[in-house]
Amino acid sequence: MPKDLSEHAVAPLRCTGVAAEPGAVVHPRSQFQAWLVQNFIVDAERLSSITLAVNEALANSVEHAYVTYDRPGSVDVRADHDEADSVVVVEVADHGRWREPAPDPLHLRGRGIPLIKALSDKAVIEKSNRGTKVTMSWNGLSRR
Repeated sequence: MPKDLSEHAVAPLRCTGVAAEPGAVVHPRSQFQAWLVQNFIVDAERLSSITLAVNEALANSVEHAYVTYDRPGSVDVRADHDEADSVVVVEVADHGRWREPAPDPLHLRGRGIPLIKALSDKAVIEKSNRGTKVTMSWNGLSRR
């Protein structure tokens, strides 16, 4: 008798309402990395790359989303696994406002989004008046 595949599905990771402050986003980043290691076969280099991409999305929310607010906002992290396609999808969403980067003649800043796109198999950034959502995915991640 075939078993229900949902019994064996990887439980999604949800970190919601995390304060968009540098010290607070350490926790969801650590939780995400632990979720990845516990559930998937991933070598050290790819683990580092995926974690760095998620960290960059979190850092952008902390640094840019709530700059015009008088108090910190929040950020949400969701991670899911599509078993059929062996894809991990991570969404980092804030509820602030997109802020266009200030001119940087020395080019010392502005590397987060290109880094996210380079480290992800696919990255989509959606900006709206309700916040910014970064959706990143990685193919070929097999379950443990």
